[in-house]
Order: sequence, then C-alpha cells, then structure tokens
Amino acid sequence: MVAYKLYRTGFISWNNWHALDSKLREMWAQEKAKIKAKPKTSDSGPSYYVVRRHRLGKAMLEFASRTVSSGVLSPVKAAKILGVKPRSVHPLLVDVFRSGLRASAGGNV
Repeated sequence: MVAYKLYRTGFISWNNWHALDSKLREMWAQEKAKIKAKPKTSDSGPSYYVVRRHRLGKAMLEFASRTVSSGVLSPVKAAKILGVKPRSVHPLLVDVFRSGLRASAGGNV
C-alpha cells in the first residue's frame, strides 16, 4: 500500500511501482509457501470434550452421569440438558464415569 500510495502521489514512476509490486508479491508467495511447508505441531489446544466438561461444571456432569448410569435419564434427554448431540453423551461422560467408580470404590473399602 505504501508503494502504491507513492506511485499515486507521483513520488515513484509506474515502472518502479510495478517492479516493487512484483517483488513484494514474490516475497509474500515465498513466505506463504514456507508456512505451508512447515510441519504442523499438536499445540492445537484441548479437545472439544475437555472444554465442554469445563463449561458444564462438575455438579452438572456428575448429575448427568448418575442419572444416565442408573437409567433414570435417557441419553437423548441427557444430551438436551448437556447441550450436545445424543451420540456425544457417552464420550462426554466417560471420564465422569471413571472418576465416579474410583470414588465409590475408595469410599466403600
């Protein structure tokens, strides 16, 4: 934009502006290719389920876990209260099930 502004105001000629524009486009393409060729790292952040569990909170997850495991609440209704699709209820609650089993086993012994 600076080079174009210089051309528009008459500080540089069209030939100079065109040469500058070509060089800047070439540099941009090289940088873009370098970024694309760079291997992607796995620093993409937490999974969907980790974020969703955090937003729902421990109390809501434990309630849903207890009621689904006891058969009082169907996965479809649990999906509605958790704000996920029915097929995502089990993956969302799988860690809650595990921690609940550990807590109840440790408390009974």
